[in-house]
Amino acid sequence: MKKSLLIYFLTILCPVHASILTGPNNISSFATLIDFESNTVETAGPISDGFATISSDSSDAQIKKMGYTQHTGIYEGNSFGFGKYNYSISFLDPVSQVGLGIFDVNYAGNYVKAYDLNGNLLETAQSIIDFSVGSPGGSHSAYVGFIRSNNDISNVIIESGEGDWLGIDNISYFQTPDASPVPIPTAALLFSSGLIGLMRFRKKS
Repeated sequence: MKKSLLIYFLTILCPVHASILTGPNNISSFATLIDFESNTVETAGPISDGFATISSDSSDAQIKKMGYTQHTGIYEGNSFGFGKYNYSISFLDPVSQVGLGIFDVNYAGNYVKAYDLNGNLLETAQSIIDFSVGSPGGSHSAYVGFIRSNNDISNVIIESGEGDWLGIDNISYFQTPDASPVPIPTAALLFSSGLIGLMRFRKKS
């Protein structure tokens, strides 16, 4: 009980801030890439490379082949899904960096969200605010993702907004080797010590 409360308050006081990725060149050059080029067209999800698993909330989502390159490194060749779908990217072990290309983003209300192993929301990116959109009725690919200072991203959800059909491509992920734990500020230590002391006092009383 004490440990759970301590972790809860330290999480509030010591958040791990992320940088939002806006291009494939922003992610580590050592990142693993899933571009779906080796997957057979019309293969239904989930799609996995053994470490990352890509799935959708629709059984209709499958590997598709584009007849052209829309944006190099973002959306080209084979891709996964295209429809009013939500997508999930889950990792065997948490990672610190994730990025992907999203096809046909034209409106607000599309979200990319990162979660930790316990299902806690870590980061959110929203179309128009955090990543680009195209003109309604046209087609546009955006690149979006997150870089965090430690390996704590276990799952990424892509939520399709009203009016948008989305496809995904060029998913990259990276684990920071020997990532150090998040440093705890002195104020947080004092607060947590006081909290535990208060709990002990109440217990004795």
